[in-house]
Amino acid sequence: MVRIEVSGREPIMACVVDISDGGACLLFATNMHVPDVFKIVFDNVSRRSRVMWRKESFVGVKFLDAI
Repeated sequence: MVRIEVSGREPIMACVVDISDGGACLLFATNMHVPDVFKIVFDNVSRRSRVMWRKESFVGVKFLDAI
């Protein structure tokens, strides 16, 4: 599980389906709208991310910052 942080909103939890150095596929509990750019928090590491695609409860993101 990861935490999605969006300015002005409560954090959203998501499951990581797949992850690479460049991005990830996330699964949300419902067809929840997340903005095009947000922060993903993995344990103590956070990554700025941009939505590249959406399908039902799945969202594919590209990481915008280096590790």
